[in-house]
Amino acid sequence: MKKGFTLAEVLITLGIIGIVAAMTMPSLIAENRKKQTVTLLKQAYSILSQAIILSETSSGSKEFWDYSLSGEDFYKTYIKPYVKTVNEYYGMENPLEITYKRLSGTDITTLAYYDKLTPKVVLSNGTVAAFANNGSGYIFYIDINGKRLPNRYGIDLFALSVSDKKGIVPFGYNTSGSSEESSFFWGSDNPDRNVLTGTNPNACNSKSSGAWCTALIIYDNWEIKNDYPWR
Repeated sequence: MKKGFTLAEVLITLGIIGIVAAMTMPSLIAENRKKQTVTLLKQAYSILSQAIILSETSSGSKEFWDYSLSGEDFYKTYIKPYVKTVNEYYGMENPLEITYKRLSGTDITTLAYYDKLTPKVVLSNGTVAAFANNGSGYIFYIDINGKRLPNRYGIDLFALSVSDKKGIVPFGYNTSGSSEESSFFWGSDNPDRNVLTGTNPNACNSKSSGAWCTALIIYDNWEIKNDYPWR
């Protein structure tokens, strides 16, 4: 009667286990990273949304806030008193100069995040938020892991906007009557996933910038789905 496994059988079994692990580990790691990304983004979204709600108790309705303020003044006036931060950087003291890339792989050279005059704060969950006025509204850039790579739109960098009616919304929200061609219809409460992933330069696909990836994640019920351009 056979009482145990031979050395050859053990080695073969271990080899099979190793092959299966090598095949499955990358996908498991990627799935874990996706979940962590969504968790941190959702936390930052919640922190900023709650700050605006609390700010209305002392500053009045957000519909009547001063939207001509600089990003720094807007943050200090309406957001700062209601968020817990680890660090805050203003002006030339700002150490967070990072080169970001679009999902397409090209460098982003016009992102307000680079500007030393753009205030950047480290939120209580470790994400970095930059507050910028781009001339047509406020954009909050959320970097979920700070200086660490990959520093790419839609992967660790996400964009939010401030709506005078709905508070924090994903970047691209139609707040100023912009044409359907340049918006993803969120302003009509009828977001279009085909637009979010389509041919617009801001769309969430591997050939575009990825600026609308925040909107896609929210549209998909805070989930990074299989067709998301994760790279």
